[in-house]
Amino acid sequence: MKLSTIFLAAMVLSLTTVACKEKTNKTATAEEPIEQVEEPVSVTKKGSKTKLSLGQWSYHKELLAGKMSTIQFIEQAKYMDFEAVELVSQFFQDKVQDFKFLGEVKSTLTRTKVHPVMILVDGAGELGSSSEAKRKESVEKHKKWIKAASYLGCDFIRVNVYGDGSETEVLEACVKSLVALVNYGSRNKIQILIENHGGYSSDADWLAMLQRRANSPNVHILADFDNWCMKRDNGKLWGGKCTDEYDRYDGMEKILPLAKGISLKSFDFDEDGNETKTDFSRMFKLIKSAGYEGYLGIEYEGEKFTPKQGVLKTRQLAQRYMD
Repeated sequence: MKLSTIFLAAMVLSLTTVACKEKTNKTATAEEPIEQVEEPVSVTKKGSKTKLSLGQWSYHKELLAGKMSTIQFIEQAKYMDFEAVELVSQFFQDKVQDFKFLGEVKSTLTRTKVHPVMILVDGAGELGSSSEAKRKESVEKHKKWIKAASYLGCDFIRVNVYGDGSETEVLEACVKSLVALVNYGSRNKIQILIENHGGYSSDADWLAMLQRRANSPNVHILADFDNWCMKRDNGKLWGGKCTDEYDRYDGMEKILPLAKGISLKSFDFDEDGNETKTDFSRMFKLIKSAGYEGYLGIEYEGEKFTPKQGVLKTRQLAQRYMD
């Protein structure tokens, strides 16, 4: 064989080897966070009594489309220097009793040293249903999430307090459901959060009354900066134009003393980095006045920015006002 032929064969072999290595490297990094931040910023200011957690709903489009997994979300939170996350049941709805999957999630939380503050439970029936059978069925579904939350090491589950009937009827039905959940939650070291999350629950007076009527040190409120629409023109909880909205600042002032969780929800920002729908400065004055010392959940729900950009802008804005 001529020398030139040998040289050409060697070059082809070398190029093939490089291409294979590149392909292998791409496969090896497939589990890396989808979005990365060049320079992670410290979440909590030194000496602050409050800490920031990352709400999983911030990445809901990617998660629902299958472009991100719950495990990748936890890794992303760690990469962005969050020490805690708020998980959402919708992203592993069929795995509430799949302890192989939950074990993988727990291992990821342990490995990354990220604390799961809560699971926000959706799609588990109506705790305020006028039907006793449906109400009990909803309680049993929520118990499964309490068990999962306990296994993962969470502090809370967040429940929705929806139902049919008058304000009084739904409230009374929810009280019965909450009592059942609190008893089960206590045995599993999980507390219950109720949120201003549409319908009657977006009426701060109604929500505060429900929390007090539950009459338990293990039932608290998750106070959301947004979610203050009580009625919509389509007659549903979501989707239509809001026709009756509770004043968010008045509402937050009433429920913050009862809160063990706060969602710093954002949608858009002006050129100075201020949220265009909610005055964060005013909200943080209410938070400090209430003496709140728990986690503050970062939740970006806008369209203009990517989840990473929206989360970072929300966090940067919150850090202006944190202790």
